[in-house]
Amino acid sequence: IDNLASGEGFQIDGKEGSHTGWSLSAGGDVNGDNFDDLIVTSPDDEVVPIGANYGRVSAAYVVFGGSSPTDLSLDNLDSRGFRLFTSSRYIMYGPNVAGIGDINNDGLGDISIGTAATYGPAQPAPGRIWTVFGKTDTNEVDLEDMGSEGTTITSTALDDGFASLIAKDS
Repeated sequence: IDNLASGEGFQIDGKEGSHTGWSLSAGGDVNGDNFDDLIVTSPDDEVVPIGANYGRVSAAYVVFGGSSPTDLSLDNLDSRGFRLFTSSRYIMYGPNVAGIGDINNDGLGDISIGTAATYGPAQPAPGRIWTVFGKTDTNEVDLEDMGSEGTTITSTALDDGFASLIAKDS
């Protein structure tokens, strides 16, 4: 795997210590270019100061497919995808991410990300599932402030396994 020849595959590099690839899923054609895309989670994507302590900001990335994909770094996606994050600290995505088909009938594949656990002052917290509609731009998406870019479903009970309900489009 360390020495893939051109056309045999590609490598996705995340930040050191970010646990990139904790969860990986086919995303369908999120950007409408006729190539399937990937969803990659990075549970510890960013470490941020919170008072005298530190919190972790989780992220997921949509990596666009293509006819000749090459190695890439999630720190520098450019036109190769976009980052999904939450401005709330201590939320960890996954292990559930999935391409869920085109649920809003706009011709683009949509994705879901489930909250498996929360850490920090808000712990424990109910499960949460974010659905993000497919899009053609590469702008980041703050899952806590998506507006018309998606929907959020929050469980009303603690530790009910709600986030594990994500099912993929087959």
